[in-house]
Amino acid sequence: MILSDKELKERLITDPSEVRQAYNWWEKGQWDKIRGRILIDPFDPNNLSSCCYDLSVSEEYVSLRDPDNVKKLKKGDSINIEPSETVLILTREFIALPKNVMAMVVPRARWIFEGTFLNSTRVDATWYGKLLIGFTNMTKWRISLGLNRAFCSCYFLECSEVEEPLNKKSTPHLGRKSIDPLTFAYARPIRPLTPPEYTKEKLEKVVNSFGYPWDVIHCAIERGKEEVVQYIEKDVAPRMVEDATLKVTERAYKELLDLQKNFQRTQALLTKALIGFVITIGGGVILAILKLVGLI
Repeated sequence: MILSDKELKERLITDPSEVRQAYNWWEKGQWDKIRGRILIDPFDPNNLSSCCYDLSVSEEYVSLRDPDNVKKLKKGDSINIEPSETVLILTREFIALPKNVMAMVVPRARWIFEGTFLNSTRVDATWYGKLLIGFTNMTKWRISLGLNRAFCSCYFLECSEVEEPLNKKSTPHLGRKSIDPLTFAYARPIRPLTPPEYTKEKLEKVVNSFGYPWDVIHCAIERGKEEVVQYIEKDVAPRMVEDATLKVTERAYKELLDLQKNFQRTQALLTKALIGFVITIGGGVILAILKLVGLI
């Protein structure tokens, strides 16, 4: 039987002095004091509907993309969940169940319609502690969940009384009040690929394994390569040849001008030298003639 709002109110521990003591009752297994009562702390009447109670976001969460980093929220903060990202959210409420009540945590309809996924969670009878709920963003937009915002619903179901209560040996997170660093039983984190390690075969393997949208990315890469090649062949390469030809022509013309200038300079030097030579020889001949005729 699913407990209605009326039945749930009758079983809830609401007296403030009893709420403080109730933590010890479950810790010590004092079932004679607990009897068939339920603890939801803190309890917000606005979160109670006809047959379920809405659980809200606490100050702690952890992303599966960064499992070693438990993040804290302050007043006014929000959890920003990126597309395809899963975060584990600690509930604000501390839930404690008697021997004859279990619970089921399910997503709220409005979040399903927004394109998110929340893992349904079973809460066994005699559990006590905060719950850790997985929330996945299946959309292509960032989703934000504010501190203390309701994000999932909890149904309380009456069952026959269990024989063996939960214990911390079999249920290590019993009594949870915060998030411990995550350890994966099956998943093994993979070191991201570096650019030098990339091969086309690795990309094709991803495409063949997952299909859309990786096939679109693959096609975009190949199309991009084709467009780059066409651009180089049609636009860049001809201009490169023209620019190279122009530069070679300019260089050859400059070298020709320099050669002409050097030739002219050399020619002028030779002319001066020849004139000097002629003057020297001519002077010598004139002196010789003058001596011969006895003028000097």
